[in-house]
Amino acid sequence: MPNLYSYMALNYFICDNKQEFVDIFSNNKFSTSKFFNQLNFDYRTTQEIKETLLYGGTKKLNLDLSNFYHTLYTHSIPWMIVGKEQAKKNRKSGFANHLDKFTTLCQYDETHGIPTGNLLSRIIAELYMCYFDKRMEKKNFIYSRYVDDFIFPFSLETTKEEFLKEFNAICREHNLIVNDTKTSVDIFPFRDGANKSDLFAYLENLNSKTTVNRWIREINGFIDYCIDQESSGNKGAIKALFTVMRNALKNKKIKKRTINEIFTQRNPITRFNLFERILDVSLMERPSIIMCK
Repeated sequence: MPNLYSYMALNYFICDNKQEFVDIFSNNKFSTSKFFNQLNFDYRTTQEIKETLLYGGTKKLNLDLSNFYHTLYTHSIPWMIVGKEQAKKNRKSGFANHLDKFTTLCQYDETHGIPTGNLLSRIIAELYMCYFDKRMEKKNFIYSRYVDDFIFPFSLETTKEEFLKEFNAICREHNLIVNDTKTSVDIFPFRDGANKSDLFAYLENLNSKTTVNRWIREINGFIDYCIDQESSGNKGAIKALFTVMRNALKNKKIKKRTINEIFTQRNPITRFNLFERILDVSLMERPSIIMCK
């Protein structure tokens, strides 16, 4: 848990400087994680963006940063935003240094890693990686990124080596570690083992006229399906259930009273309700999910 007082101070700082975030997010071409579950940018939309970015290659290089949130060096935030040389000349003033300071205060002045599971950490991480993208874009590379997961399309080995050379140089400069165990190359025709189209379409047939009991049955089935997909290697399937449920209820304009019934109505036999089941799944998956949601 971050220090609550410092977390609120960080929140106010981000709000006061939101244009800094808006500008870099708006201009970024490669991220599919910058939309933060905005309804206009649902899974299908971000998938289209991703697929467009991956045109033109017969192979895909998959890269992942190791324990990104846990190992992110907060002092490297100014390094990434203004450049390492400039940051070392000015260690106190300016947006980047203040962001570093407020982030560090959230974890009692610890500079290695940022708190996981909360929205502000996601926003800071996205800002950080958007500046990473900016460096790579200057070298004319085009790829798709979701937080710290990268996919780079290529056909020639020399192109891949040039990408890796620049990618690794930025990582070394900012104390980022590449997760070699997750580095892989896919060859056309590609098989997307992490496809979530079925997940995001699961509740589409329900609407404002659907009975509470049917909503409960379908969501229970959806939870089972997410767990099965996660166990089959579809990474992030369990996390997706929160977004899918939220978007379904919001898009279908379900009334608050009905939502309360859906999640609190107890099964006449087991006496359990959907809220308790979701809480149980969250605890088994990872406690930080609860803090995030």
